Amino acid sequence: GAQGSAFNRWDLVSAENTELLGHQSWVRRFDVGRASPLLITGAYEGKVAWWNLEAEQPKPQHLVTAHKGYVRAVAISPDGSLVATGGNDCLVKLWSVKEAKLIRTLSGHEHQVYNVKFHPSGRWLISGDLRGNLKQWDVETGKLERDFDGSAIYKYDTTFHGHIGGVRGMDISRDGKYFAISGIGGVSNAFAGIGVPTVILFDWATGKRLAVMTPDDNFKGTCWGVRFHPENDFIAAVGGNSSGMIWFWKLGEDKPFASEKIKSVPYDLDFHPDGLRMCVACFDKTARLYHLGPETPAELAAAKKTKAKKK
Repeated sequence: GAQGSAFNRWDLVSAENTELLGHQSWVRRFDVGRASPLLITGAYEGKVAWWNLEAEQPKPQHLVTAHKGYVRAVAISPDGSLVATGGNDCLVKLWSVKEAKLIRTLSGHEHQVYNVKFHPSGRWLISGDLRGNLKQWDVETGKLERDFDGSAIYKYDTTFHGHIGGVRGMDISRDGKYFAISGIGGVSNAFAGIGVPTVILFDWATGKRLAVMTPDDNFKGTCWGVRFHPENDFIAAVGGNSSGMIWFWKLGEDKPFASEKIKSVPYDLDFHPDGLRMCVACFDKTARLYHLGPETPAELAAAKKTKAKKK
């Protein structure tokens, strides 16, 4: 996605770039099917589009009006049968992927829904909003099962009478044992957006907060995206203000074991399924591809500790 109505598909081998057209406003969020060439996108015009990624020049197969106002969140279920969307109308909606028809509307949020994510089992859906409120839904029944508190990444500024923060990033570990959200915490100046990039780690079974992860320096900004490594041994996140950073944390630790500076502000990231490659999308209209191997950041950190002990 991007701050524009077009978005791009890259071939990782040839680096060939294909522009996809169909939306009339900024493409805010997308998700890709696990076992199919399906791509689903959501845009600020309030519409959601279905695409076949294997087509030479993909065009929307379906284009539906999903929300009143911005579509901010899109997630495809693990089995590829459902897609969940969330938007500025404070609603979460479940759609049939095959028919592009609405199945169920989930109401309960009082503020804009920023993120949605299916649990790997496919049984539950998590949604997060502007105020850091997190809701777990039963996908089969639509019943709200429990709430989680992510308010550490939200503030209402009484001076400027404005909201700042929210669930800007969200991910669930592949084994379903943990989930994480990201945003901005410790806000000292809401007007200037000055705060601490923050990731909150939860235990899925108990719902308890396990860690609040922040940079190990005085870096200020928003943590826009967060991902679990495919092997579930560490978390990566991106964020920034006028410049950017990538951070790596071990699960449960509050300070990163590694970090990387970026000249532009990064807004999201994802790992390749092989766990050795990572792509970061940045404000300067680039997608940066990183190679993490043969050692992963966690393995490199362990190797450094071993070398330090031998000295």
